[in-house]
Amino acid sequence: MNKHFDKLLLAFALVFFAAGVVCAFLLEKSQQEVPKVVASAPTGDYYEEISFPQPGILDEWRVPSHPQYPDESPDEPTLWNYDIFTPVEITWNRAGHAYVPKGVTHEDEPEFGLRLVSFAHPIYRLSLQGSVAPETQKADEKKTDDLEILIYDSEFKNQVRTPAGEIYETKGKLLRVRKGQELSSPNIKITDCQLATVDGADGTKTKNLTVTVFDNDLNREFLLTTRPYEFTDITNLVFALESDPGKTWTLHKVGDKIEAEGLGTFSIKSIDFERRHVSVEKLYKSVTRGKSKKTQTVTLRVESPKQPTIAPKSIETAAQS
Repeated sequence: MNKHFDKLLLAFALVFFAAGVVCAFLLEKSQQEVPKVVASAPTGDYYEEISFPQPGILDEWRVPSHPQYPDESPDEPTLWNYDIFTPVEITWNRAGHAYVPKGVTHEDEPEFGLRLVSFAHPIYRLSLQGSVAPETQKADEKKTDDLEILIYDSEFKNQVRTPAGEIYETKGKLLRVRKGQELSSPNIKITDCQLATVDGADGTKTKNLTVTVFDNDLNREFLLTTRPYEFTDITNLVFALESDPGKTWTLHKVGDKIEAEGLGTFSIKSIDFERRHVSVEKLYKSVTRGKSKKTQTVTLRVESPKQPTIAPKSIETAAQS
């Protein structure tokens, strides 16, 4: 039993030995053929030899342009403030509200320079002031054909001569008109007049007068009451310079712009009619970055007039008075 087992082991050993010799012979032969394939130059119609560029050294290293400020001079020291193979040190810049490389300073935002003076709808030049009934007409009658209607024209121009001979111009005039009457200045026609009686809660009666006017210059009809007529489809936004309140601009809608010399370009970004404030964006030239542009957005409201402050009298002054 043991003799047969020994013979089997010997047979297996011889087989494995022979297989190892064959594998070693084939591997050596394949390694001898590889250099021949690699050493052979490729050929063919589509083969083109490409020369590999040799690395060189620049005579003088030039600072590349800064990606955020391409118009800046490359000699700006704050743009390149890190060493080779050293991580950039960053710090929080309070003025710029951002993380920036250490050593880079952020310029403070300048004064906005613009304020909102008025936020209102334009008002029609004519307003109803009242009426005068003829002496022969009773108080309870509702006839309007003979009523003398009082209308104030805020844009009517008058020339007044002083005793010294000087002439100056004033605006405003009280017009006395009747139903159906036409005028040339202003170019209007009184098309209708209604007088309605309203009963009050306390039993009193009030007469409300309404007058319809057709404006030939504007080619539209207006219903005049004792309240001024507002053009609700138009908004007048009056802005003035902080440094020169006499310099004003009137804008109307989102996108309108103001070119203020020395300050920049102001443009309306949004209008809040309910809260009556305007968001304005300012585009101006950076002081420290040359040609670079910066933006600043501020919400403006009409400021209430400041009340003059009166210094209190001292105790001694009050006692003397």
